[in-house]
Amino acid sequence: MTNIISITRTQILQYFKKNMIFCLVIFVILSCSAGCATAPYKAYSGPDLPRDKVAKIIGEIKTGVYPEKITITGVDNKPTADFFYPNIVYVLPGKHNFTIKYKHSNWYASGNLWLVASEGKSYTIKSVIKGYNILLWMEDSETGEAVGGITGSEDEPGKEGIEREQEVERLQSEKQQLEEQKSREADIYSKSYAINVKDQRLSESEEMLRTLESDFEQEKKAKDALKTELASKEAMVTQLQERVKDIESNILHLEEEVARYQDETKGLEDKLLALKGEKVTAEREIGQLKSTYEDL
Repeated sequence: MTNIISITRTQILQYFKKNMIFCLVIFVILSCSAGCATAPYKAYSGPDLPRDKVAKIIGEIKTGVYPEKITITGVDNKPTADFFYPNIVYVLPGKHNFTIKYKHSNWYASGNLWLVASEGKSYTIKSVIKGYNILLWMEDSETGEAVGGITGSEDEPGKEGIEREQEVERLQSEKQQLEEQKSREADIYSKSYAINVKDQRLSESEEMLRTLESDFEQEKKAKDALKTELASKEAMVTQLQERVKDIESNILHLEEEVARYQDETKGLEDKLLALKGEKVTAEREIGQLKSTYEDL
């Protein structure tokens, strides 16, 4: 009996020893994974530049029971890593394309965004769940203003557009719920008070919806007007630039004419001096001839 107990204890110690080593290995791997996943990526060649000379792109991380994380898998069609993708990258000023990976619990989504980055600025990649879709956009980290847009599209969806879309959808959903509730209450209750209240809420929701749609149309018209005005000003600038070029060309031509006239004037002045010299010489010779004639 003693031998059996001794053997059993030895096996138990060996079991815990093996599993302890395995747990340590797993812990080290997870630690390395976490370190690799959060390491910033430098999306340019050469030495590290000062912070005020580059732009910082940050993928938003939301903690909680169901954490959400945004990583950047590529910059300008170049991968940022082989496996553990960063959520922070540094880029040079200018336009860049970013490949985004969104993780929520055990499922993923991906997208592509573009941004014209400014030196010294920080930008945050934000997300919101809409039904079965994930909306991704970029914001200025300091002001919260939506920047950039979806790669390959002229539209630039930002925070304001998403919130307006959510508000319209919420009002439409509320309208539908109120209509259904009104129908049920009309069948159950004979009192008109509850129906009038629901009608009023429905009218308010419809009015808010019309107001939002009107604001959206006005913003669209204002944007189109600004585009037209900008195009007109750009055309005026082009015309002025061409006029300046013509004036510069005329000035250059006049300067060449003035230089030529100056050269001709200098030549005439030299000839005049020569003629004056010849005149003095001739007068001297005439005087000598007169003197000789008088002597005779």
